[in-house]
Amino acid sequence: MIDQPTLAERGTEAAKRFIERLGYVILAEDWSDGQCRNVSFVAEVGGKLHLVDVGVHHFVSHTFEPLSESDAAQVRETARAWSQDDKVRFEYDQITVYVSGGDRAFIRTYYDVLNDCEIAA
Repeated sequence: MIDQPTLAERGTEAAKRFIERLGYVILAEDWSDGQCRNVSFVAEVGGKLHLVDVGVHHFVSHTFEPLSESDAAQVRETARAWSQDDKVRFEYDQITVYVSGGDRAFIRTYYDVLNDCEIAA
């Protein structure tokens, strides 16, 4: 019996193809240093670091919730851990993949959620 990809795996793969078509160069997938926030992708586009989180949901009413201060701090710590630099410029993007059944999906993107952050020690 062949293992079928899960809904989350299919959605994440769709998001990956989507951002690659936009010019993102994937540097790492499902990345964490073990102590910071796990991100779906670490990527580079136009010389800038991007941390990208992907959420996959069934196509039902789902609303975007802004990051809490605690979540934002975790994202900043993740950028610092990835770059190993106390001062790094990055953007944090969120992608939500809504799956309606079969092979149909709707992708919603939220670019630069934290407004072009700079980490300072």
